Amino acid sequence: MSFYKELSAVYDIIFPKDKVTLEFLVVNLKEKSKVLDLACGTGTYAIAIGEKGHEVIGVDLDEAMIGLAKDKTSYDNVHFYEANMLELHKIIKDETFDLIYCIGNSLVHLNDIEKIEKFACDIYSRLENQGEFIVQIINYDRILINDIKELPTIDRSQQGIKFVRKYRVAEEEKIINFDTELIISKTLSVERYENSVPLLPLKSNELLRILMKAGFSKIGIHGAFSNQELNADSYSVVMRAVK
Repeated sequence: MSFYKELSAVYDIIFPKDKVTLEFLVVNLKEKSKVLDLACGTGTYAIAIGEKGHEVIGVDLDEAMIGLAKDKTSYDNVHFYEANMLELHKIIKDETFDLIYCIGNSLVHLNDIEKIEKFACDIYSRLENQGEFIVQIINYDRILINDIKELPTIDRSQQGIKFVRKYRVAEEEKIINFDTELIISKTLSVERYENSVPLLPLKSNELLRILMKAGFSKIGIHGAFSNQELNADSYSVVMRAVK
């Protein structure tokens, strides 16, 4: 079985819904807003936002993730599609949104500045006036300056699951290889699934530049979904960009 199919089966255990994150996403939404969740995974936040009465579309590249997302909800106002977020035109025509978000360090999987710039421009065009784009990535300034080789292991011992995450910086810091190992302990065996993907170590000032180039002028910058200020020790970079 593939790494991502195994990961999707335990995704909600490894990455449960976080109330602070959800509140950050919805805080400025008006009644029955239209929302687009990019790289939605198993749809945890898309479904939670749909439960609040908003119209939500969730998009993910992985078939297994989207399959689970569809199985988790029967709401008429929440829809999921298997698609590349660089090819939204294939599933969404002229529809615009009040909120678009891409969290979970998903943006850097595009791993190319030009692709991310094109993506940001597309997002800007798909927002209503005063609509918001929320993006969250790892603080790569911190990773590169401190030569950090791994992220904290996610340990769900009660469920017999560990998710090990390590970084290998490629030459000239242009690409970071994100090596992961999913360890599932069963009654009579331990199963291990490994994966590696190239990521773009996008620094905060570069992300800000890309958003401004796309047309965003009002951009809030944070070090977490709790609205704390971004600093050298922040684990994440979170930006809220208003059209």
